[in-house]
Amino acid sequence: MSQRPADSPRRRGELMLGIILPVTAGVLALSGLILLLRPDPAASFGWFAYAPLSSTAFMPMPWFSSTPHAVGAILIGVGIAVLLFCLGWRVGRR
Repeated sequence: MSQRPADSPRRRGELMLGIILPVTAGVLALSGLILLLRPDPAASFGWFAYAPLSSTAFMPMPWFSSTPHAVGAILIGVGIAVLLFCLGWRVGRR
């Protein structure tokens, strides 16, 4: 019986898809969640574009109202997509 050497390219690929890639994807998704759930920074410029005689009121959107929220949503999407790729790879190899 001959065993593969520990540094064979196939062994490194298995290590990459089995451990490193899912952990990295999980960290991406978790950091995206943290960015998404973080509160908006307070506006430091005061009453900007305040129209007291206007009949409409400005209501900010609850999600994606700032750049960190948009980046957080993108990181969550990429992290989950990579995790699903790794899961599909493992299921397909069986």
